[in-house]
Amino acid sequence: MKYLFIILVSSFIICNLNGQTNFYKWIDKTGNATAYQLISNSSRYYIVYSNICVFDFSYECSGIMEIGESGNILWKKELTYLDIGPGSNFIDNDTIICVGNNDPWRDKFVITKMSLNGDSLATYYMNQTADKFDRIYVISALKFNNQYTISGQGVKTDSQSAMTFVTDRFGNVNKLIKPETLNGAVVWDAFIDKDSLLTQLYNLDKGGFQSSYRKIIKFDNNFNQVWSYTSDTLRTNDSYPKGCELPDGRIAFIYGHKELERGINSVRCIKPDKTISWEFNWPNVNSWQRIIRRLIVTKNGDIIGCGEYTSLKNMPRINGSPFVFRLNNKGKMLWERAYVEVAADGKDKTGNLWDIIELDNGDLMAAGHVKNENWDILLIRIDSEGCIDQEDTCQEINIIDITSGGEDVSEEKNDFNIYPNPVSDLITIETSQPCKIEMYDITGHKVLTTSTSYENSTYVDVADLKNGLYFVKCTTSSGVVSTHKFVKQ
Repeated sequence: MKYLFIILVSSFIICNLNGQTNFYKWIDKTGNATAYQLISNSSRYYIVYSNICVFDFSYECSGIMEIGESGNILWKKELTYLDIGPGSNFIDNDTIICVGNNDPWRDKFVITKMSLNGDSLATYYMNQTADKFDRIYVISALKFNNQYTISGQGVKTDSQSAMTFVTDRFGNVNKLIKPETLNGAVVWDAFIDKDSLLTQLYNLDKGGFQSSYRKIIKFDNNFNQVWSYTSDTLRTNDSYPKGCELPDGRIAFIYGHKELERGINSVRCIKPDKTISWEFNWPNVNSWQRIIRRLIVTKNGDIIGCGEYTSLKNMPRINGSPFVFRLNNKGKMLWERAYVEVAADGKDKTGNLWDIIELDNGDLMAAGHVKNENWDILLIRIDSEGCIDQEDTCQEINIIDITSGGEDVSEEKNDFNIYPNPVSDLITIETSQPCKIEMYDITGHKVLTTSTSYENSTYVDVADLKNGLYFVKCTTSSGVVSTHKFVKQ
C-alpha cells in the first residue's frame, strides 16, 4: 500500500502536493475542539468550531475562522459565551449568524452577528416564552420567510420535545413549534426545499426494542404542516437523520442499518409521494463501522457524505478515521475514501468529519477533528474523486503517515537528532544511518536539500534563513524518513 508523506507543522499538518491545492491539516486548540460546520459565501469559506473552555465544569464555547482555498487562516474569533450546534450557523446577506446555547446553564439561546471579516455587530440573548424550557439544545438554525428558525430539543423537568423557535432578526421569539413531544424527539437538520418550504428532519424514539424512527415535516410560510413522512421503526439507533434534497424533489437522509443497532448507518432516498426510491446499506461486517455525520447534494445531483470509518482488519487497525463517500442519484456507491493518520506508535489517530461542501470547481472541503493529545480541528481538501495526491494511487484507505513518509513501510530504524534548538547559525544533525537531508519552512517550501548522504554527525549553516519554524527531513537509502523541527532565531 502506498503512503502519503505529510509535513508536521506546529499547529498545522500541511500537504500541498505537486502544486495542487489539496491538503490535510489539523489546527491545534487548547482542550478538545471540533469543527462542526463549513460555510461558504462567494468563494469565501468559514469554519465554525466548538471547544471546551472551562474544564472543571465542561463549559463549552465556540469560535469561527475564515480560511483561504489553501486552508490558511485569514482571521479567527473566539465566542466564549456561545456553544454552537452542528448546523446552527449561516450567512444572512453580508452578515454571519452564529446561534447556540448559553453555556453552562443552557436555559436560553444566543444569536451573535458579525461581518464577513469577523467584526462584532450584535449579540442577542433570547427570552423564552411562557412555556419555558429548563434546558435547550440548539442543533440547527437558518433564515426562513425573513425570520430565523432555531431548532433542536427542549427539556422541561423530565420531559423532552423537539422544538423550533421562530424569531425576528433581534432574537425576539414570535412562535414556538413543538410538533413532536416524545422524550426522544430531536430536530437534527433543516433546509429550504425547491418549493420554498421549511423541511425539518426528526429523530423520534418511543423507548424499547424496535422503537426508533425518523420523521420529515414540511412547513409553509405560516408554519403550518403541509407534508410529512414517517419511516418504519428501527432498533435503538445512533444515526443522525441529516439529509438533503435532490434536484427532482427526492430527499436523501441518513438512516439506520436494517440489521444493526449501531456502528453502520445507511442512506435512504424517498420520493415526494413518500415511497422509497432506493436505500444504500453497507454490508454487515463485524469489523466495520460507517458513521455518517452529513449529506449534501452536488451540482450534478450526486450525494456526498462524510463521517467516521472503521475497518479493524486493516494494518494498522482503523478504529474510527475521517472518511468521505459519493453516491450517484440512483444510490450506487461511486467511491469511498478513508484518511488515516498514523501516530508515532504506529496506531491510527481517530477522527471524524462533521461537514463537507462542494467548491466551485467540483473539489470538496471537509472539516471535523482528529485525535492528538486532545481533539484538534481537522480540515481537508480533496478533488471530486476524493483524492488528496492526484498523482498517487487514490485508494479507499489513504494512509497519512507522519512517522515514515516513505512509499513503503520498513522495519529499519534510524536514530535522528538535531541541536541546538533554537539555533542562530550552525545546526548539528546526528543520524545512525546515512541519509539525505532536506529542510522546509512552515509553508512547506523546501529551503535546503543535500545531494550527499550524511552519517553520524554533520553541521548545516542556517544563518541565512529567515527567523521562524523549520523542519528537517532525513531519508535513508531504504526509504525510512525521520523528521524534526527547529526554530531559527
